[in-house]
Amino acid sequence: MAHILDGNDSQISNCWKCLAIVAMTELMHGYPKEALEDFQKAANVVKHDTGSVPSWLTSRADIAAAEAAK
Repeated sequence: MAHILDGNDSQISNCWKCLAIVAMTELMHGYPKEALEDFQKAANVVKHDTGSVPSWLTSRADIAAAEAAK
């Protein structure tokens, strides 16, 4: 993904789908706290862009929060 976006961090941090992919990867590899942060960043970006957050994104953030609380 970083290669596709020319390694430009500002593009990644402004792409809610990119942030969601990063968060899902973190969650799958056992980093729930980091995943939760990135899911929250993704939610903030998409809410800013569209005015709402997809329900699947909030449900993944809830899963990450539950894992982080363990």
